[in-house]
Amino acid sequence: MDGRVRGPGFGVRGETPSVKGRGQSSWWLGLAVMVTCCGFGAAPVPAAAAEAKVYLVTMHPGEALFTGFGHIAFRIVDPDAGTDDVYDYGTYEANDPLLAWKFLVGTLPYYCSHTTYQDMVAWYSQDFGGIVLQELALTANQIARLRAQVVEDCLPENAAYQYHHFTNNCSTRLRDILDGLLGGQLSQATVGQGAGKSIRDLIDASMARWEFSFTRWLVFGLLNYEIDGEADRWQQMFLPWYLGSELQALRQPGSGGAPVVRSRVVDLGADREEPKVPGMGFGIAVLLVLAGVALLPMMVRCRSPQWGSRLLRLLLLVTGLLAGLYGVLLAFTWIASPYPETGPNLSLLCFHPLHFLLAVAALRWNRSPRWEQLARRYLQVGVVVAALVLLTNLAGVEPQRLWPYALACLALCIPLLGFWCGCGTTDGGRDGRRLPGQ
Repeated sequence: MDGRVRGPGFGVRGETPSVKGRGQSSWWLGLAVMVTCCGFGAAPVPAAAAEAKVYLVTMHPGEALFTGFGHIAFRIVDPDAGTDDVYDYGTYEANDPLLAWKFLVGTLPYYCSHTTYQDMVAWYSQDFGGIVLQELALTANQIARLRAQVVEDCLPENAAYQYHHFTNNCSTRLRDILDGLLGGQLSQATVGQGAGKSIRDLIDASMARWEFSFTRWLVFGLLNYEIDGEADRWQQMFLPWYLGSELQALRQPGSGGAPVVRSRVVDLGADREEPKVPGMGFGIAVLLVLAGVALLPMMVRCRSPQWGSRLLRLLLLVTGLLAGLYGVLLAFTWIASPYPETGPNLSLLCFHPLHFLLAVAALRWNRSPRWEQLARRYLQVGVVVAALVLLTNLAGVEPQRLWPYALACLALCIPLLGFWCGCGTTDGGRDGRRLPGQ
């Protein structure tokens, strides 16, 4: 989605928790958030001429994180009035200094905004992967109702709305409007019809690029079991690609089976296929790297016990700080965020603030053998907890998908514990003697 700065008559793009800042443009998501509303007056809405055309404008994902889920808007072309307008429900105040905080605690307002198609193309073509136009075969009455709705939504007193990543965003707003215009045809065809994947799978597919890997890891931990059940086709339309796809197969009510989409053209860039859920190859590679790094202290210790001990303490320090900070973030979002998807979060079984004890033990290692013993016992407990989480998760006892995080904990803790089992000795080791320089 995207992000622009609100201004007279010009909207601001934005839609993932992660926002790109570029001059007037804009996390998490994204993560991935957006902006503006136009200065429409309260004048009566003119009836749309019969020649007016309505397009669904789908912007495919680009290379930047804030474009990773794509974007979508309405385009209304009225030859009689000489207008070519775009109405966008994915905009937000990109210049707000408290943007990240407001997004995290659920108080960042999103807006319906308006601009011209020419300006929209100039803006979005810089970041998104392509623009697809689907002309909708709407009647003159449906076009007039649509125009009245979007114009009213863009009035200053109506423009702001409470954003939700999966149920109230730029795509679901358009979905709901079109469902109303089509007499509920869209919801009847998709509600309760399994999509064959969860919301987590859909996010995974949208962020299935190596440059998003770190963000995917953070986002997945922050989102709880609410997104792990199978989504239906109605719910998956929080992603723009699926809204366009469902409309492509839909028929107008009472029209003898006439399609809702009259034509579909790629107006800019290249078309995109359905996002695919990635395989496990990248995750396996990450686990192997983690295990390899965690084995280094044991390997170095065989040649130099002193440097092996120092390397172990460094890894414990880094691991304790990062895992502890992530645990603080998980606990904070549970308490402060209003979104149900960030509420009670079982990720805290793997990452929690108590991991700071590893960092403290690493810093105080030289002062007392008890700190080394604490680190060793803490890692042993971590292995037991991670193994239990993995087994219960794979058995379906836990509703939240935690096994990737449990495997990551095991990939780190088991090799680190190998430090006390390899060649050489430390306090608490085979002969109870402490190594020089420890």
